[in-house]
Amino acid sequence: MRTPRSIIHRERRRLPEGGSGEEAMIDPDCPCCQMMCDMPSPVFWHLDGSEMDHDFAFDLHHQTREEWEEEQRGWEESSRRFVAEREEHQRLGMTDGLSDKPDADSPWSSSFIVG
Repeated sequence: MRTPRSIIHRERRRLPEGGSGEEAMIDPDCPCCQMMCDMPSPVFWHLDGSEMDHDFAFDLHHQTREEWEEEQRGWEESSRRFVAEREEHQRLGMTDGLSDKPDADSPWSSSFIVG
């Protein structure tokens, strides 16, 4: 009987939500979730951000929308700079690790597994 605001408030402060397996949000395809549900101990629900939209309503790190929007602008600017830099490197024929395909001489072009 909690409000979404109180749940988000507690999650932003990293306070665990405890309860029984019947009360928890259990992913039916997740063996770990199923195992936790079957255990006699409390189940903790953590909103880790996976499978959530990247909107402010689901953000766990910012207290205000203004903080969130400022960070979004920073990410957009960083992304624009990266794309422009990559395009310039490609135009100049530079291959300094920005290529999707590793060079044949690069140590990252193959893997080695010890048996």
